[in-house]
Amino acid sequence: MQNKARGARIREAIKKAGLTQSEAATACGVARKSVVLWLAGGEIAEDSLAQLCKLTGNTPAWIRYGMSPGEGEADDRFVAGFAAGKAAALASITRAIAEIERCKI
Repeated sequence: MQNKARGARIREAIKKAGLTQSEAATACGVARKSVVLWLAGGEIAEDSLAQLCKLTGNTPAWIRYGMSPGEGEADDRFVAGFAAGKAAALASITRAIAEIERCKI
């Protein structure tokens, strides 16, 4: 899927790092053509994204979604808390069912 905004952020990151497309490609271990595709909004592999972030000092969340560092962390904590609560509720229900089954004649 094409993502022009992500391509613009990648272009900005490479430029701010003072790199050419070729230099960024070499540092990320990909062909220059891959960088050209990223800049046009093409997909970027996770390993390439990690290298690009390391190279430019940006976060994957900023490159992918334009999120500032820390943005979305509260959502991540909420989801983790919700999942933990759901797991605890499921364990409680499972114990209750087992108790009901044990008491059946």
